[in-house]
Amino acid sequence: MASATLAAMSDYPLLISLAGWTGAALLLASYALASARKLEASGATFQWMNVVGSAALATNSAHNGAWPSAILNVIWLGIGAVALLRLVSNGLNTRKSRAHGLHVAP
Repeated sequence: MASATLAAMSDYPLLISLAGWTGAALLLASYALASARKLEASGATFQWMNVVGSAALATNSAHNGAWPSAILNVIWLGIGAVALLRLVSNGLNTRKSRAHGLHVAP
């Protein structure tokens, strides 16, 4: 039992490192795709890429004591989460309005 716990603990730094690299890749990919107009910056895919990427990068940064980066990424995550909530809210409002025969501008 103890050896399994030690083995899991030895994988922890690797997982934190993978989270950081994955987060960085997601943030860079979302920015590059939006800049190339291959991805809608106000769309759900862009926002999800930023939320997941910033969460992973914040985890890595906090683990490594890089607090300015960790805090920046937590704020970034918050911005993306608010954008996603607005997308969901607007989608629900649009569906309700269409059900009642009203037109809602995007």
